[in-house]
Amino acid sequence: MGFDLLPKSKTATPLRYNHAGWRFLQEFILDGVRALRISHVVHLPMMNDGKLIPDTECRLVAQIIRAHAKSLSKEDAAWIRSHAESWEKSGGFHVF
Repeated sequence: MGFDLLPKSKTATPLRYNHAGWRFLQEFILDGVRALRISHVVHLPMMNDGKLIPDTECRLVAQIIRAHAKSLSKEDAAWIRSHAESWEKSGGFHVF
């Protein structure tokens, strides 16, 4: 059980997070919003019930990943950076 992110765009890669990875991403995004002084709050769903993360939110997540990944360990930065392109090109993600 985890979080399967299915993109609206056919060109984006679906993503999968286990519960620990999803929680890590949520905390990372919150830290990035604070560190980068972004006025918009990113809302990632707590449930995997098919709700849509809008394209604007997904693009902001990609921006935060690229700008804030340097604050992570080398291992964490590598896997999270690899997800930035999917977030950016998703057109929005449905979370299942």
